[in-house]
Amino acid sequence: MQTKYRGKPAHDEFSGALRMIGEVSSNIYEGLVYKASGVSFAIAAGAHAEFVLRTPAAPALIQILGTILTGQGNPWRIELREDVVGTLNPEIVGAFKNLNRSSILSTSLTVYDNATITDDGLLLDEGDFGGTAGQGNNAGDIGGGLMFFGWMLKPDSNYSIRAVNNTGTLATLGIDLVIRESTSPQGS
Repeated sequence: MQTKYRGKPAHDEFSGALRMIGEVSSNIYEGLVYKASGVSFAIAAGAHAEFVLRTPAAPALIQILGTILTGQGNPWRIELREDVVGTLNPEIVGAFKNLNRSSILSTSLTVYDNATITDDGLLLDEGDFGGTAGQGNNAGDIGGGLMFFGWMLKPDSNYSIRAVNNTGTLATLGIDLVIRESTSPQGS
């Protein structure tokens, strides 16, 4: 399957997804912050695993505040993809924890951890994470990687966060996702 790659513009009016940069990101939208924890994959050498984010229809606005990676120190390729197509298998029920002191306990973003992808969609962002392959369960452990900060996700769309194991051994990777959800631009 051919990979479509859009690069890393600050703004792309044709795609719908935005990558906000620096201070602009923190000032455009206010909203509630949520964290999805415990999405963990055991990935064979050369294989990949992913989870899919289904954004709600407008007016909800979803912004990725961070993708936190932990696992073995194998070299990983992490990708953020837009407009993926496939069968969305069981939702991660109750995955998001409200990090605000408010009574709104759930986000309208839906997360699936076992999707069958038939179209990879558009590659928005990617990066390498970790070092060289280790031996044994504790060799080369890594933690704290932060990727995809500031992406605004367009409404009513499927996104995937894909982890590719670029090593010769089976390894595990945990992914936490922190998002902000808002329903209106700040000050309106």
